[in-house]
Amino acid sequence: MSLVALSRVAASSFAGLGEIYAFHPFDTIVKRLQNNRDPNKPLSRVVFGSAADKGLWTKYMSLFPGMGFAVAYKVVQRGYKFGVQPIVRDLVSKTMPSAITMKLPPRWNRIVIESIAGSLVGAGEVALLPLDALKIKHQASADANKKGTAALIKDEGIRGLYRGIGWTLARNIPGSLSLFGASAVAKEIMGPSMSRTFVGHAISSLAGSVASIVVSSPMDTIKTRAQL
Repeated sequence: MSLVALSRVAASSFAGLGEIYAFHPFDTIVKRLQNNRDPNKPLSRVVFGSAADKGLWTKYMSLFPGMGFAVAYKVVQRGYKFGVQPIVRDLVSKTMPSAITMKLPPRWNRIVIESIAGSLVGAGEVALLPLDALKIKHQASADANKKGTAALIKDEGIRGLYRGIGWTLARNIPGSLSLFGASAVAKEIMGPSMSRTFVGHAISSLAGSVASIVVSSPMDTIKTRAQL
């Protein structure tokens, strides 16, 4: 792997670490809302569980279960996704049939290649499903936190930790395609000079994230419930 590729993996992994410490509480809330099947259950009880009647600090700290698995999953996932996608993109660019590329304007050709590479990388993410499953179980299930990790792995087995793999693929493939595709569209709209700046990267990342969430959110809910 080249120095450029290694730097991409390292930078993406570091960004994933920052993402976890900033947004893990929000992710926990999302997982608990996705797993809630009782429409009459008070929102505070859904979000904070047994800490709903406790003080503000206790409530806040109740949103950090599964941090170890969250860090492992997010660091590896971000490093893989954003480090490997450019490599896959170059391979797709070299192997895509000329009959396709010749019919597309240059800017759309780049967008299509980014999107296809993103979807392929997204499919490969299923290898990390056990880490994601353990993270989600700790986030959304009080019983999982009482059991402990070793007991969870023993009860689930390897097959159980890959539960929901079909829905994960259904979420990851279109979600990653939308992520990299929308990001590429934003970069094309901004132009080379703007898209290479910090603000340009932030805008293109935001566009990709919003598109990915809109496309994959329903499948993500089903995946979460299947895992739990």
